[in-house]
Amino acid sequence: MGKVRSGIAALIEVFLKDVLRLEGETEAQVRERVPIHVAEYERMFRDSQLEEGNKDLAAKVCRALCRRSVIKDMAKRGGTPTEAHLQIVLGSIAPPGFSSKDYADAPPLSPALDDR
Repeated sequence: MGKVRSGIAALIEVFLKDVLRLEGETEAQVRERVPIHVAEYERMFRDSQLEEGNKDLAAKVCRALCRRSVIKDMAKRGGTPTEAHLQIVLGSIAPPGFSSKDYADAPPLSPALDDR
């Protein structure tokens, strides 16, 4: 299970690096490009599943892990321009009505999915 966990963590780490590279672009450009990145990673998660029934769940897990990664990085960068950038990123991947404060109170992810 460690190999799978590290593979998932590595993908999510690369996702975070991808969206951090968008810093400095306009808000409109970030809002346009972040969903493209999320869709790419969701596709990778879907493709990793052999059973058709698991593909949608894998995409949802991917999106949740992407959000979680952005929120964790925002907490580390409080009060910086990068935190403001990550707020835009989060708004581009989170569903309407989503609050990072609500997410902070959510139960932790399974250790198999979160080794960060």
